[in-house]
Formats: sequence, structure tokens, C-alpha cells
Amino acid sequence: MPEDDEEGGKSLQSSSREVFRPIDERRYRIDGQRESATIGYGFNNSGLMDMGAGYNFAQLQQEIFNRSSEKVDWTLCKNEWRVHDIYRVGEEQVCLCGHHPIFQICELKNEVTRQRADVGNVCVQKFIGLKSKRLFAALKRVELDPTRSLNKEALELYTHLRVIGAQDAEEYLSFYRKRKGVSEDQMKFKVAINKKIVAYAAKKAADAAAAYRALGK
Repeated sequence: MPEDDEEGGKSLQSSSREVFRPIDERRYRIDGQRESATIGYGFNNSGLMDMGAGYNFAQLQQEIFNRSSEKVDWTLCKNEWRVHDIYRVGEEQVCLCGHHPIFQICELKNEVTRQRADVGNVCVQKFIGLKSKRLFAALKRVELDPTRSLNKEALELYTHLRVIGAQDAEEYLSFYRKRKGVSEDQMKFKVAINKKIVAYAAKKAADAAAAYRALGK
């Protein structure tokens, strides 16, 4: 059975050429009108938002407010943020909500204040509604086997980060779903792109881990 994050539910033999577009940052923001449907928070007996064991929503909210221009309205505050990058570390870290350990981390960036915040993958899915699980799954897939394919979301992210160019991403998308009929040149091209992204992600994780240790946490 194909992985839904790789194939997107379409035929493996699909050869239709997809048009590559630069990342749409609006997809990486909370839609305040859909919050109750997409974030999936519950409420405890005190009426406070409950994110599950070990997750402190009030702490996460305050940390995000502190880095934002909007200090009162939570929905407006969240709309200032987008996902800038993702990385996975081998050493335990602590989420802004206080939950630990976390290993899959999303780097968020505020478009107004330009401040950044490193938040655990679980909180990002609940806080910002992004399917970051697909990004981490795609990265892990090509780390384990560089002949496998990234998904469109990952290609958009790394193009936005200028790890790869838009032209390379468009070429990759023209055959990334195919498991048969891929030419030798296409396979070499895909493997080269995958290795470039894996190398970037590894350096990002190493730098982030070093910076975290330097803080004495």
C-alpha cells in the first residue's frame, strides 16, 4: 500500500506534469474561522483548553504572545505566524509549552515582529493547523532511501528556504510519483536533490542542537 503522504492518493503511474508554484504562506497560518474544526483542542473541567498530558496551552499561548505584535486577541496573534523550517534532533529538547522530550521541531516566524519560536511538531499541528507530519515523513523517507520521493509540501518548503531552486522543484514534480519508467538521468537528479535537502536538514539540526546546548538547557 502506498504511503498517503508520498503519493497523495493518485495513481503511481500518473505522468501528468504538475505546475510548481512558490510556497503559499497562507496555507501555513491558522484560519480562525476553522479553528474548532482543525486544531482539535479539548477542554478540562475548569473550562481551560486541554492539549493532553504534558502540554500546557496557557504557557504556549503566553510565549507566543510575548513574541507577537498582537497581545490580546489569540486568533489575530496566531495569524502573524508561519512555519519557516522544520528539523529533527537526536537530543531531548523542551517545547515552548513545557512538554518534553521533543525531537521533531518546527521553527515558526512572526511576519510582523520577525521573531522566531521553536515549537514541537505536536503543538504546531494543534496551534497552527499545519500538516507538519507530512513534512517530517517526507524528510525521513529520503534520509532512509534517497531513491524515494519527497512530497509536494516538502519541495515547496525547501524551495521557499532556497535550498533548491524553483526550476529544480518543477522538474522533480514532473516525475516524482512514478515508480516505473524513470530514466537514469531522472533518478540521478532526484537522488542529488534528496541528498542536498538531507544535508541541509542535518546541518540545521546540528546547528540548532548546538545553540540549544549553549543556552544551558
